[in-house]
Amino acid sequence: MASVDDSRKRKRVNLPSQELRLHRQAVWEEMLQDLSTNNNSRKIIRMSVDAFKLLCQKLQNECGLRQTQRMSVEEQVARFLHIVGNDFRTRFVSWLYRRSVSATSRHFHRVLNAIISLEEQYIKQPTDRDQELEDEVTHDMLDASQDEELNGTRDEDERGEQIRNSIADDMWNDYILHPNNEINMSI
Repeated sequence: MASVDDSRKRKRVNLPSQELRLHRQAVWEEMLQDLSTNNNSRKIIRMSVDAFKLLCQKLQNECGLRQTQRMSVEEQVARFLHIVGNDFRTRFVSWLYRRSVSATSRHFHRVLNAIISLEEQYIKQPTDRDQELEDEVTHDMLDASQDEELNGTRDEDERGEQIRNSIADDMWNDYILHPNNEINMSI
């Protein structure tokens, strides 16, 4: 009988408390409200609400991303985008949403794998022509930056020459106005 009680206790320990579940739900509802009403979706998930909903549908229908016992697909995708779009660490997002690091990481990788599975449909591999265009653009950019460096150096040289001439003119004018003033070097 003791072993049955021990297993029940262990199962209860792994379950989040009512307070924690309510907190998680409140955080998620606040995030949803921010996404839809305050137009903060660009700051939080880096896309519009409509694009977010479309992405969630695609990941569900085409990639088989499913909700878990404690997290909806929308919540998984929103947290994934929150991490990726803001360069957050999973540890920080885990703390923010009161989830374990392992759960956050697990859901992150589930969404990542689902997005990667869309590669063939939505990501076009570069062709030889694309590579030629990229090389041409790179070459043009390097030429432009070298021209800017030369012009920048020329501008700096001209400015330096102006400063030097100004100092020389001031020294000459001082000498002309006060010819008998000698500089005392024995200080």
